Amino acid sequence: MKKLSLWVGWLFCACAPAATPRLENASLIVEPDPARGAIHIREVSGPAAFIGLHAAAEIEEGGELRRIASLPSALSCRRQGDRELSCQGALGTQLDVEWNIRIDPDRPRQVLFSTEFGARSQGVRLRRLWPLRIAAGDDGAVVLGRDPAQARVLMNGSDELVDFFVDLIAGDRPLSDPASNLLLSDYSSYSNGSALALDLESGTAHLVGFLDFDWTVPLVAFGTDRQLARPIGDRLPFSDFLAEARFPWTVDVPAGARLSGGTALLVLAEPSAFTALEAYGDALGAYHAVHLPPAPLSGWDSWYTTKPPRTDLGAEYILDAAARLSETFGEYGLSSMQLDEGWQDAWGDWNPRDNFPNGMAPIAADIRRRGLVPELWLAPFCAIEESRLYREHADWFLPKGLYGQVLMPADMHALDPARAEVRDYAQELAARPASWGFGSLKLDFAYYMLLAEYPPHFERTPVRLYREALRAFRERLGDSVHFINISQCVPNYGLAQGFRIGLDTWPCWDGGEDCARLGYPGGGGISAQGIKPGVRMAARRYWMNGRVWFNHQDQVFFRDVSQDEATAFLSAAALSGGMVSLGEDVANLTPSQVDRFRRILPLTGRTARPLDLFTREFAEVWHVPLGESAVLGLFHWGHNRDLSQNPYRDMPDGVERRHAIDLGALGFSGPVLAFEFWGEEFLGEFAGGLEIALMPHSARVLRLRPRPGHPAILGDNRHILMGPGTLEDETWDASSRTLRVRVHTTRDFEHRLAVWVPPGAVPRAAALAGHFAPTLERLAETVVRARFIGADTGWHDFSLSFE
Repeated sequence: MKKLSLWVGWLFCACAPAATPRLENASLIVEPDPARGAIHIREVSGPAAFIGLHAAAEIEEGGELRRIASLPSALSCRRQGDRELSCQGALGTQLDVEWNIRIDPDRPRQVLFSTEFGARSQGVRLRRLWPLRIAAGDDGAVVLGRDPAQARVLMNGSDELVDFFVDLIAGDRPLSDPASNLLLSDYSSYSNGSALALDLESGTAHLVGFLDFDWTVPLVAFGTDRQLARPIGDRLPFSDFLAEARFPWTVDVPAGARLSGGTALLVLAEPSAFTALEAYGDALGAYHAVHLPPAPLSGWDSWYTTKPPRTDLGAEYILDAAARLSETFGEYGLSSMQLDEGWQDAWGDWNPRDNFPNGMAPIAADIRRRGLVPELWLAPFCAIEESRLYREHADWFLPKGLYGQVLMPADMHALDPARAEVRDYAQELAARPASWGFGSLKLDFAYYMLLAEYPPHFERTPVRLYREALRAFRERLGDSVHFINISQCVPNYGLAQGFRIGLDTWPCWDGGEDCARLGYPGGGGISAQGIKPGVRMAARRYWMNGRVWFNHQDQVFFRDVSQDEATAFLSAAALSGGMVSLGEDVANLTPSQVDRFRRILPLTGRTARPLDLFTREFAEVWHVPLGESAVLGLFHWGHNRDLSQNPYRDMPDGVERRHAIDLGALGFSGPVLAFEFWGEEFLGEFAGGLEIALMPHSARVLRLRPRPGHPAILGDNRHILMGPGTLEDETWDASSRTLRVRVHTTRDFEHRLAVWVPPGAVPRAAALAGHFAPTLERLAETVVRARFIGADTGWHDFSLSFE
């Protein structure tokens, strides 16, 4: 207990030895501990801390692996101005380590750690590196709340391989076996690129996320071994924290060679998990100089329109689909149309099949003529054995690794990105879509390169070769072509404008057996595909959208689900703010289904926060702030799990679910008016909170606004956000007693605009520029509705005068 008492004294003492250089701002103190070879970070006023941060490595000597650490080697640090520390240390006699540590007064709870390792004169055989590590066995601790049992750890995929599922685990679980993964075990501690730990009791969160790591996918983990974790005051800390970088094999690192340990962002004791996640997303975007278009693409995908998937594309079908899409959805804001698998002659050769007798250029031109961006699906980094490419250049392909043998088709092989011929071939393929006139490209199966077997080399790692191949492909593709990729998000940071954040979605509610029963892919567990698995991924990666790229959560559907279920999924897809694609043949849609899809268009890119992200497996409360007003999506996904309990507790399907909303927590301080979008219903005036009941497998979307002292817009039926994209610049002119707003009309659509009328106000007349006078209907004592048919598609001035 002697060491423990020393830690307690350090943690709660605001002073430090005068000779120790340290960094300090309004919230944090970063202090080296030279004798221990470690760094400590703590709050200026508060208990949260990272105690005993150090570096470590796993090396091979005499045929056996062992870990070496910067403990207890001396650490030498010097300040560089008020914001930066530079520290040098040693890992035994084999490796040097350098840290550059930076703080920013404008971001007082953030610390940037950049790490570099160097092999000393004798070189080293290396298996793993830990740029950052804390272990109770080395007298380290991560202090957050009173007990890790009340913490939740949000991951970002796991174990490098499992990118398609994001887990959220209780904080009191010990670190899992690093040789296992979620395909083999019930949980994993090792998150891809970043991890956030939230204390449910206080609402504070720690986040550690890498901004770059060019040779592997770094793994970040929080864990608690209650046998090792020792209380600090009245708090039980996490016993373990690590940021780990693994080679696929043991490698020889020659004397004098340098290895990057990446740049990591540490966010300590952030009062909100959402602001921590969003700060990390913003930092990733800034670090990689991400530039996104104003809004994500909305589209259609040929592959999903039939069961089994359509792979017999031809010019006649595509041109007919383009005409239908443009006629049905073009003026509502549909922006793109994708030709998925089935346009090519062979997977690997990528020439138009015979069903496109005039090639692809006329197809792309026709789609553009109809006001849509033509999009092409392509998988340029793999090929089947029947392709001409494979038959003529079998030596260009890599053998499959263990998981490649399991996950790749037997006749499919990944190209070797280390070969100059392969790089030249990929560059030639990248030039084709633009030359044909396509404005968007969806890349697929590039991750097969990461499932291949490579010769061991400390520089030519699979992740580095993958990133180099994608970067070269992207550059050759050109800035005029929108670029979307699928799977393995961490190696794609800074490369893609759109990214598919999970597995395929299909028109089945729960995934797994529900999908299999309907004839769709029926994998269960973490491999489930369907509506609810898609919603779970959209929530757990919401923070990426509009910051790192636009999230692509695959397709929305109407077949094989009820209208309430389709409406719920449409609502979640639209509110999550990312790319949305229609997986239906337009000719098969009913008028009601057409109307539903129209009313989430155009996409705006505004991203909802899933407010119950950390307490529900499938988030049911989504919030979009819109200045003084807000849109709130409320859902009942049926069977769910209550993640606020430990262990997690099942929530049954088939019963009504009531959502109690704290309006103060949403930023409202006075009376609030609530209007529901799909039912076009004024729900009333609320103060402090409101409670909404939902039946299973349904959704309600509310617009909330402060109650003003004059007439005001409640909402409309045209667009799910009831504002951005369709309603702008609302004003009240008290002198003329006139309510004015800019309305984006859509040709031949019947617009219904709901207006709140305070007691004593009497509507007189409505007007809409360029249109016949709207019809006024009194729906309730305080609600009037204006009806009008759009004469064209464009912005017009609406006014409603009062006596």
